[in-house]
Amino acid sequence: MAEITRKELILLLIRSGPFPRLRNLDFSGLDMSGLDLHGADLAEAEFIDTDLEGANLRETNLERAILMQANLRKANLRWANLSNANMRLVRLEGADMVGANLSNVNMSGVDLQGVDLLQANLSNVDFTRAVLKETRINLDQLTNVKTLHGAILPDGTRFE
Repeated sequence: MAEITRKELILLLIRSGPFPRLRNLDFSGLDMSGLDLHGADLAEAEFIDTDLEGANLRETNLERAILMQANLRKANLRWANLSNANMRLVRLEGADMVGANLSNVNMSGVDLQGVDLLQANLSNVDFTRAVLKETRINLDQLTNVKTLHGAILPDGTRFE
């Protein structure tokens, strides 16, 4: 997996035009805050402990990406494909995830306070010990999740 610096990434984004293909790259530890990655193909990329705060990831392909401990606070993830991604311990407070595909995602221990999950596909999501308090979500969306064990639900109650 190739590693890349913020400067190299910005130059790559400028050269590649809209919807860049950046699959299978290692962005771990990189400051990507505020970057516009709208529509990028980031499948199978690694973002371990990466700062993506406020980044525009709208309609990106993050299928099978590893986002463990990444900072995605206030990021735009509308209609992004995050299926089969590992989002364990990600920071998502205030993120916009309307319509995102989160099927088969590990979100154990994730704080989702203030996250908008309306219309998101949550089938087979692992919400073990996740905080869903104040999350914008229809309770019907929780019927197909893998587990809610120990999660704090939108009304503040703990699921046992």
